[in-house]
Amino acid sequence: MNRRKFFTTVGGLVIVAGPVWSAPNIENQRPLEVTGDAPPKRQVFLDAETTGCWPEDGHRIISIGAVEVINGEKTGRRYCRFLDPGRDMYAAAHEVHGFDPGFFTGLPLFENVWNDLKRFIQSSELLVHNAPFDIDFLNSELARINALPIEQHCSNITDTLVMARALHRGMRNDLTSLGVRYGIISYSDGFVRNPIANAERLALVYRAMSASGVEKNIGKI
Repeated sequence: MNRRKFFTTVGGLVIVAGPVWSAPNIENQRPLEVTGDAPPKRQVFLDAETTGCWPEDGHRIISIGAVEVINGEKTGRRYCRFLDPGRDMYAAAHEVHGFDPGFFTGLPLFENVWNDLKRFIQSSELLVHNAPFDIDFLNSELARINALPIEQHCSNITDTLVMARALHRGMRNDLTSLGVRYGIISYSDGFVRNPIANAERLALVYRAMSASGVEKNIGKI
């Protein structure tokens, strides 16, 4: 995946084509047709970016990206939102994301997008890299609107960082390093601030790690 900008923003929504979570992915892959008697295995790969490191200090989510995979294949259904956190951004977070803090002013609030996000992740296996970080932030946002925690909306949660550490002990296991290690991206691609791009990368990294014979159920939380 290269660093070209493949999206535009309108009111905080990343538009590729079509509605919020039925847009085709960048490979123009058609939705998977599931046949047979076995129930489909539905997974959602998710990435969230934030204003800082600790939700207990009042930091908030500024963007969410998610990609649907059924029976190991991307379906083309994706979800992405940029959000107004209603607070200043931590300086270190700004250095990571690269966004001007004013970019988020006036965008939708988390409470305005939660119902769409809930429908997208409902009853799926949710896969997140360094899941405790993102899950803590999601649950903090849900607590603000008196909603049930994220664990109540998906079948289970898998931390892909735990998988990576089991496979690559003593090595760097951030998403960029894993992408380079598995030949998914090059060093020149580097870190990207688009949550959809990170979710896409995570889906490919997970497939590569799964093919490496990692112990079944490792990373489940």
